[in-house]
Amino acid sequence: MTIFRLTGRSPEQFSPLFQLTNSPYRASGPIFIRRAADRQRIEPPGHIPPCVATRLISLRAYDRAHMMAQADVVACIQASDAIERVVAGNAAVRYIHLHNARQGCYSCLAERVE
Repeated sequence: MTIFRLTGRSPEQFSPLFQLTNSPYRASGPIFIRRAADRQRIEPPGHIPPCVATRLISLRAYDRAHMMAQADVVACIQASDAIERVVAGNAAVRYIHLHNARQGCYSCLAERVE
């Protein structure tokens, strides 16, 4: 059962903060946006976009209070299974930030699908 979806954000929605809430994990850093990015992109449940499918990925799972509930680093081909495993194994997880593990760049957000 697929229980997550990946979302991107439009340029207007981006902030230099990855975690937009008051959380100990609030972080800032560069976010690179393609010139042609003009809208939010929501992938179908279970779909892993090419920007994730070719990189070593760091998963950082958060609960409703925006506290980190779990973290992992996975090979690109394991990203979908790892996301499903994290969400299925921990009911508290509401969303997961995906980062490129080597450079640390924010890639996208996986949200629990209710």
